[in-house]
Amino acid sequence: MDQDLAAKSEFLRAVALAGLGRYGESLAAYTRFLDAYPQLAAAIQPRIARTHLALGDTGGAAAAYRAAVDAASARPQKAALLELLAQTYNTLGRLADSVAAYDEILSIAENPTYRAQIQYLAGETLALAGDEAGAIERWRWATEEAPTSDWAHDALAELVERQVEFDLYQRGVINVATGNYLPGVNAFTAYIESVPSTDARAGNALHGLGLAYAGAGNFAAAVEAYDRVIAEYPACDCFGAVWLDKARAQAGLGDGVGARRIYRTFARQYPQDALAPEALWRSGLLALGEGNQVEGAVDLLALADTFPASDRAPQALYTVGVGAFVNGLYVESADAFTRLQTHYPDYRWDAVAYWRGRALQAKGEGEAARAAWQSLVERAPDIYFGVLAAQALAQAGTTHGAMLRHVADVAGPPTRLTGDDGSQAFAEQWLAEWLQADAATLRALPGEVAGDPDLAIGRILLDLDERGDALAALERVYTRHQNNPATLYALSLEFERLQTYRLSLLAMARLLALSPAGLVENAPIFLQQRAYPLRFAELITAEAQANDLDPLVMFSLVRQESLFEEGARSIAAAQGLAQIIPDTGHWVAEQLGYPNYSNALIYRPYINVKFGAYYLNRVRDMLGGNLVSALVGYNAGPRQSEIWREQIGADDAVFVELLSYNEPQVYVQAIVSNLYHYNRLYGDLYGDQAQP
Repeated sequence: MDQDLAAKSEFLRAVALAGLGRYGESLAAYTRFLDAYPQLAAAIQPRIARTHLALGDTGGAAAAYRAAVDAASARPQKAALLELLAQTYNTLGRLADSVAAYDEILSIAENPTYRAQIQYLAGETLALAGDEAGAIERWRWATEEAPTSDWAHDALAELVERQVEFDLYQRGVINVATGNYLPGVNAFTAYIESVPSTDARAGNALHGLGLAYAGAGNFAAAVEAYDRVIAEYPACDCFGAVWLDKARAQAGLGDGVGARRIYRTFARQYPQDALAPEALWRSGLLALGEGNQVEGAVDLLALADTFPASDRAPQALYTVGVGAFVNGLYVESADAFTRLQTHYPDYRWDAVAYWRGRALQAKGEGEAARAAWQSLVERAPDIYFGVLAAQALAQAGTTHGAMLRHVADVAGPPTRLTGDDGSQAFAEQWLAEWLQADAATLRALPGEVAGDPDLAIGRILLDLDERGDALAALERVYTRHQNNPATLYALSLEFERLQTYRLSLLAMARLLALSPAGLVENAPIFLQQRAYPLRFAELITAEAQANDLDPLVMFSLVRQESLFEEGARSIAAAQGLAQIIPDTGHWVAEQLGYPNYSNALIYRPYINVKFGAYYLNRVRDMLGGNLVSALVGYNAGPRQSEIWREQIGADDAVFVELLSYNEPQVYVQAIVSNLYHYNRLYGDLYGDQAQP
């Protein structure tokens, strides 16, 4: 153990020395550490490379990156390291080696856009080496790998600059796809003028020309191009799309009535075209967007009647059903939802059942409404619409945040298993019967997991406080074993021991999904509590109480935001347990009087949860005390939530249903479902603290 600690101290010494600018000593310490832990080469060699670069030793950096590449086991990791290696070779002037590194990426990369990027970069390197022919070949490949990508456009620009002959049609396609509309106009115009009218791509070229004009805002010219396709190339495979694009351009001219006429004419005259249902769908949405509810409903019902096999048919009926309900047309709403249940029983069955019940109740058929809701509750009590249906049966109300305030009133039991005392022993006996295994062996990691190199790497990196690299290694372990229920239980426990709570939760939730339980509450309590855990319980409870929030709401929010991973970061730069974005963090810091606050502090759980609870409470105050509005505001911004509430009205279920963006809708629905489970499992602990 002393040797182990001594070796790990070398890593800490290396980091500290690098921070002091003593790079030579840092490099020596890294090397000593890596001698003790050679299995960490993929994580440590990049640090060694950066240290070599700090010393001005580019050759040493290249050697270190090469060693990291050779040690990497996962393709994304290997590709990222190869990019660094290629860049380092470029700096050294070893351009052939740089191209070879890019080719090594291409040997493992599958994503077309990424492949186009690498082809482009390889072309740049070849151009630097004076190999124009090789560079041109790579740039051509980039345009072929992913012609709708920005990398294809960058490659095209290189080819055009060198006056390389390039297919004008494809040039137009690339320009339009990447938003370069005027060059697209020029390319398609030149192509059309260069070929006979009988050319196989002439119709598509005219379509592309119309798209280019429309993208540039010249809708009149776009309509002219589309009209030519319709008149001259009725056999073009673009024919249906041209009609739809013509209608869109007409709307761009400010003529919504004319646009809807085009949509309807196409659907009527060419019902055999695969896009005919889409035309009625778009016509209906356009009418609804202009506030013409009647015309919109006419189009959507015509779609459902004329094209019942279309994927748009159930969407149309659902839209009519919700719209009719919101407008007080309860008979029409109930009819639409009944048609959905009858002819499309799998389409959004939970939402359809709930809204059908609401419509039936509103038109005075209370018994039928209760039957609809009861069926939903029996099938899925723990999902968003199941919770709302249970609340409707209990007459809980639908305004002022009632959907959150009354979750506890409809929450099911902690478990439906006879004799479940919440113990680990009971859970393991249940697992043993399902998996046909010895209960005494379930906690031990199977050999193929215990011996997984990434598990060992992750453990060591966690000891070194290198959480990001550690989580990446442990994520690979989970990914490799996520479909094997015999390993997931022990893996979840190991992740819990390592305090990598997100992975522990994912493993346990996956185990329950694969199990015969069906509903979560049909599984043992011990397992459920790891899928819906009370991580950071003291902290979250204290901050919730300090801000007059139900602690179980905060647990539900943190589970949805980060799955209890303190180092979580979203693509929108939301950070930490409660996913605080930088601007919000600085604003809260000012409100709470943190003069020395910096964004680096936000990953600390006690800062993050404090800021998250404070912000949710303040947003609730801004939005009239309604916690449903506050959750939408937490996700999409307070002002946006306020605008939506003013537009939609007081009914919380209608409010969530009609949100313009999908993300806050899914967000609220997930938190309601989470809250259902947290109330089931921990209501006895927190029941007297509910204050939503």
